Amino acid sequence: MSTVPPLPPPSLPRILVCSTSEIKIGAVRNALAQIGLPVDAHAVRSIDVDSEVPPQPFGAEETARGAWNRALTVHVAHPDCLIVAIENGIRKVVSDLPGVAPAYVDVAVVAIAVPDAAPGLANASVVSRAVPVPADLVEASRAQAFQVTCGALESRRTPGAAPGDPHVVWSRGTTSRREILSEAVVSALRSAGVTRHHDALPGGPPDGVLVTIAGVSRHLPVRQAAPGVHRGALSVWYDPELSRAVGQELARLLPDEVDVLVTADDEARWLVPDVQNALDREIACLDVKGDTSEVYPTLRARLQGKAIALLAVVAPSGEILDRLWKLLAIHGAARMYILAVATTGDRQDEDGGVISLVHLETFRT
Repeated sequence: MSTVPPLPPPSLPRILVCSTSEIKIGAVRNALAQIGLPVDAHAVRSIDVDSEVPPQPFGAEETARGAWNRALTVHVAHPDCLIVAIENGIRKVVSDLPGVAPAYVDVAVVAIAVPDAAPGLANASVVSRAVPVPADLVEASRAQAFQVTCGALESRRTPGAAPGDPHVVWSRGTTSRREILSEAVVSALRSAGVTRHHDALPGGPPDGVLVTIAGVSRHLPVRQAAPGVHRGALSVWYDPELSRAVGQELARLLPDEVDVLVTADDEARWLVPDVQNALDREIACLDVKGDTSEVYPTLRARLQGKAIALLAVVAPSGEILDRLWKLLAIHGAARMYILAVATTGDRQDEDGGVISLVHLETFRT
């Protein structure tokens, strides 16, 4: 393990962030404010510590190891502090379709190491929501043994892109790294027991909700889904515990008549191996895109007369669902189910075609 420098006087802070990054420190301060803990100049301190992984972590194991290396190293030196460690890494979204290139996403692991004498608290870690990363940047980083981050590479080619926050570019301006990290730190603190409640802002939605899915509990940040409509943001990306649990439960609920699993987005594809591994029979899996009927030439032959299940993290609705159903119907699917981790809104299972594990509450303002 790397060494940790002693803290300067006069006193040891209560919360230590294992980084000198202003984005990470700011995200922790934002998270503490969101859950109602006092934040002042002495409440949060930063400390520089090596992650002992490459500057650009790649893969679930390496990213998590980097976060916990930081957290546990600092905990050994300062066992009476609450430790927050954050590590961003790249995850490959595997596709088994011939001719389809793999996609990559960036996610962060947030690790919380609690003080030794802290009844009711426990070490915890969570993963953030994912942001897609251009494949050429990942390959360029790989060519340099991951010693240069994808963010640094993005900043070299995109004017105005910040090396520490390429997420603004990668998400096309819809989010930032600090926003993503703030959400993840809130969830990690709650999972560690630092706070076990959330308060709604006057006239507004809560900042987070606790859900239990297939026996696994997660704190979900509440985000705007449409003007005046908010709900918990559910993701299974980079969360192997949740992915395995929901995969096993969805496999148990899958009707026997279903011959083919169909996915229409990257996050649903992430679930496929866990569903397939939990089944006691072979089942085909196809990937489609809901905006075209020209998917690939063999699609009709593989769907004709078959019962299919559209696998999704959140059950699609409205125009998206109508487009997918039309696509599958014109390619000959005889019976169609939705197999989803969660439903939202007013969706009702009127004909037994919607199979889900949890319903996410909607907050209207």
